[in-house]
Amino acid sequence: MNQLVFFGDVHWKGKGVFPESGLPYVFNMEYASVTEEAAPATNKIIVTGNAEFDGWKTKPLAVNLANNHIMDLGDLGFLHTLSLLEQQQISYFGAGKAEDNYHNPCFTCIAGKKIAFLGYCDYEFLLGKSPAEHGCAAPSREQIQRDMKICQGGG
Repeated sequence: MNQLVFFGDVHWKGKGVFPESGLPYVFNMEYASVTEEAAPATNKIIVTGNAEFDGWKTKPLAVNLANNHIMDLGDLGFLHTLSLLEQQQISYFGAGKAEDNYHNPCFTCIAGKKIAFLGYCDYEFLLGKSPAEHGCAAPSREQIQRDMKICQGGG
């Protein structure tokens, strides 16, 4: 099957049924996963949820983390979110450190075809929060061109 579904912003609070399509899917994980150790960012609306994905028939192929809420709980909340995703073997992209290119690209295979996912967040939405070591990839022409060259090289 050569199909892939993209869901928009998802805010998962736990129990319930996710509206899955039966096809491989990717979504924008529009929240940081709750952890008691992390302090909320200042001067911003905070959105949190969990990354346990109870109630999902199938897990997402990957999640985009390049959004205005992934850093709502600072570095500790971000790293906690990554840890939960890694435990469940769910790939992610679009946020991290400059040194790891913000986890861009994220390579995977569907129906024998190699696919790369890239994620970016407009920094305008991130202003006014606490400084963090991690962040999202900026949608600059230079960054996107550099990432496309990585994709063309196949990783």
